[in-house]
Amino acid sequence: MRYLMFSVLGLAVLVSLSIAVKYSIPKQREWQENQARRDALQLEVEQVRAEITQTKRNIDRFKTSPYFIERLARSNHRVADNEIVFIFQ
Repeated sequence: MRYLMFSVLGLAVLVSLSIAVKYSIPKQREWQENQARRDALQLEVEQVRAEITQTKRNIDRFKTSPYFIERLARSNHRVADNEIVFIFQ
């Protein structure tokens, strides 16, 4: 009787473990894929934050530095090298 109870209990444990393994492996793969996706999105967020920071710096420089405005106008081919730039404040 005792042997039968231990064999049924052992069988139940084995079945439980096999079911747990069967369902945990796909979840592990899904978790890894989601983690990779999360890392890629986090990298994209950091790149956008850096771009926003640079844009804010440019806006501040545009408001305060006439030399920045002149350089920007010349680099965008709005003003030729032999032309004079006037900035009215």
